[in-house]
Amino acid sequence: MTFQDGTHVVPLTPSSRIQVYDRNWRFLRGWRVAVNGGNFKLRPEGEDIVEVFIARGNTRYVFSRSGDVLLRGSYSAGFSPELDGESIFVPTQPWLMVFSSPFLSWAVIAIGGVMLVVLHRKETGSWRLPS
Repeated sequence: MTFQDGTHVVPLTPSSRIQVYDRNWRFLRGWRVAVNGGNFKLRPEGEDIVEVFIARGNTRYVFSRSGDVLLRGSYSAGFSPELDGESIFVPTQPWLMVFSSPFLSWAVIAIGGVMLVVLHRKETGSWRLPS
């Protein structure tokens, strides 16, 4: 979601975070949201307020744009926040992309592990790791 001044507020569902960027997509701040492994949606409320609706547990948070919790409550089980979702690509430097997704992080770890084993094989001539 984008405020009128161009500030972007982005939910990062896999890491349960909300991050705030300026109009030029420079990172300003971020904070964790206790979603208990569930999905969540954001809705702007005025110019400095972000409402967060958490699917699991019907929890509703109200945050200031700086990340301060202003209100924690619940919404009725029958309520479904009518929010238009959109996918946004946050411009990220290539060397930082590994931090943007758990999938990318695990892929880099796996590739690094394979490279270590191959290098060990080259040096020792054996696939057996030292015990």
